[in-house]
Amino acid sequence: MLSFESRMDERKKTFKKGVDGDDARRRREDEALSLRKAKKDEQLRKKRMMVDPENKENGQENMAPAFNAPQAKQCEMAGEGLAELRTRLQVPTLSAEERLLIVTDIRKRLSRASNPPTQEAIDAGLIPLMVQYMGGADTKLQFEASWVLTNIASGDSEQTAAVVHNGAVPALAQLLSSPELETREQAAWCIGNILGDSPQLRDHALQFNLVPAMLQLIVLAEQSGADKVTALRTATWVLSNAFRGKPGPALDVVGPAIPYIAQLMHHADSEVKTDTLWSISYLCDGGEEKVDAFCQTGALQHVIQHLGHPDSKVVQPALRAVGNVAAGADRHTDLVVKSGVLTHVAACLAQTKASVRKETMWLLSNITAGTTEQIQAVLDAGLMPLIVGTGGNDCWDVRKEALWAVSNAAVGGSPAQLEAMANSGAIEFCVAACDNKTETAALVALLDGLKAFLKAGQMLENAGQENVFSRMVEEADGLTKLEALQEDANEEIYEKAVQIMTTFFDAEDAEEETQAAGAGFNFGAGTAFNFA
Repeated sequence: MLSFESRMDERKKTFKKGVDGDDARRRREDEALSLRKAKKDEQLRKKRMMVDPENKENGQENMAPAFNAPQAKQCEMAGEGLAELRTRLQVPTLSAEERLLIVTDIRKRLSRASNPPTQEAIDAGLIPLMVQYMGGADTKLQFEASWVLTNIASGDSEQTAAVVHNGAVPALAQLLSSPELETREQAAWCIGNILGDSPQLRDHALQFNLVPAMLQLIVLAEQSGADKVTALRTATWVLSNAFRGKPGPALDVVGPAIPYIAQLMHHADSEVKTDTLWSISYLCDGGEEKVDAFCQTGALQHVIQHLGHPDSKVVQPALRAVGNVAAGADRHTDLVVKSGVLTHVAACLAQTKASVRKETMWLLSNITAGTTEQIQAVLDAGLMPLIVGTGGNDCWDVRKEALWAVSNAAVGGSPAQLEAMANSGAIEFCVAACDNKTETAALVALLDGLKAFLKAGQMLENAGQENVFSRMVEEADGLTKLEALQEDANEEIYEKAVQIMTTFFDAEDAEEETQAAGAGFNFGAGTAFNFA
């Protein structure tokens, strides 16, 4: 049987070290990815267009060109399936008016709010026909055909891929230069659904020079005035999907859009502002080169100012963007701190929306994973008591991020910084959370944090001073909880708990420390936390 030391050596080869600040930031980036996946309600990847010319649902603008279909024809088609309508479309003697009528009927069916016949349309072979019609000269038919494809592309990944594999992207790219703004917008909408599906479809579509065309649409929509704000909203949303996904798009492909998004975040329309901030957040999640490209615009400080916006839908993507910059290299984290982000933290942690508080803590964890100077900036801003206090009484999602913020600061902090953290109740906070085994990674992080405190305490002891950190762990009932973790089914948690107990709390030393009294650091009274 392997000795305890041998097993610990083997585990070190398997698991990441808690003392690596860059590693801590990467782990928070992984958490950011899961946050994005869980937030489809915050930023839709795909949108179905459900506007009906005869029924303006939800107060949406009727974008379809005016067309009065013969009543008899409408009744005749009502009982037919999509395969039968496709057969009608292939009749050689079909007039342009009848063709438009049939395609409009197909579009209406696919625009139903519930259970649209998306797969039926694919199985009926309608996609190639719609692609063909988009390349024709009839602008009304182009519009209706692109609308049909928009709603098919809003389906699942296989349905979106069917649109792409039938050659729709080149035809849609051509429509982006249409003289009709509404047709451009409709083509852009379909492209947005394709871009938002997957990195693979996104990169395929971006080969067709879509980014410059989208930038032209943005300029045109802006020049057209407030009455064309829907086109600007659509173009901005499409652009956000061009940046979205991991791995991200090549910088040389999306780079021309960076100056545009640096300006569009100032737009008065909240949808334009929000989608632009999401674009920035996706860009800054793509590696140091892309973070540098954005920071060179000088717009980071303006993103940070949006943390004070009254609408949480604006604050959240701004937080994500700033957090992704802070997750970069030390120079990026420095820029975030020097740009004044810490002055906005208290207000963000006071937001009623838990997801905003959670991402604020995640942002802080990326800062405290940095240099001692960055950790000191958090302490100088008086935020550690707020991190501990909010984290100790908030929901688990927020608390988990607070544990990362505290642990990262403890692992990378100086002895004086650890003392200041302990004065703020950080040790009690970590010990109290030992009972919660909801998520292994957070428990591992807090054990790394406790180990950092205890290691600093051991240095004090070796220098002939009282090991106040060890005493505080004991007074918070830490030994009982650490002993319980030695029975944990997770091997990494078990081994970390064993290592802490054997390294810092052997029986003889524990008795001596329990009996110890006298002066030491002037620590504040313990803080009570609600971890129910």
